[in-house]
Amino acid sequence: MSAPARGVRFRRSAAVVAAAGFMLAAAGALRAAEPPAEPRFSLAVAAGGFLASDSAVSKVYPSLGIPVQVRVGWRFAGPWTLFAGFRFLRMSGTTVIVGTAIDAESYAVRLTVSAWQAGLRWQAKAGRWTFRLEAGASRFAYEEAWTGAAFDVKGTSFGGFGGGGVEWALTPWLAAAGGLEYGILPTRSGGRLAGKPDLGGLDGMFGLVLRF
Repeated sequence: MSAPARGVRFRRSAAVVAAAGFMLAAAGALRAAEPPAEPRFSLAVAAGGFLASDSAVSKVYPSLGIPVQVRVGWRFAGPWTLFAGFRFLRMSGTTVIVGTAIDAESYAVRLTVSAWQAGLRWQAKAGRWTFRLEAGASRFAYEEAWTGAAFDVKGTSFGGFGGGGVEWALTPWLAAAGGLEYGILPTRSGGRLAGKPDLGGLDGMFGLVLRF
């Protein structure tokens, strides 16, 4: 093979190698420039204040309740997330029984509501902000304990909830969150919870969201 032919072949091989190297470098640069994939899972922990919607409940428990909530979410498609969690609320108050030996006897009472929740969330991002709307159903248990009287009552039932809120990204995987949620928790049987009261109401919640 003549020297000119070998030179042409060498130049062609060098060009192919250079082109391949350029393509690999460009692909690596594009991959590095791509934004990281959005996390699909989340763990949220929140606490706040609760206002009862039923006057029969707020009359006995006038002080602000402090609910605690834990939720796990799975973003399965675009802005849609399925979530499940647990909500706990305990309130103390005073009730009065009229027509006893003493015309009106008062008793300290304590109401505990524990709810397992599941629902669907829609969310949209705008910079470091995330806006969300959500709704779902709950299976809850309630117990009202009386101090000094054998009038305790307990039961289970089903309810629903809906609300919305915002999140502010502190890091790519951690955000501060706040929101409002309204729940409906009708008791199945009145018993000593006279009139089958609704144990739901308005929650104002603040907490942290971990994404992974």
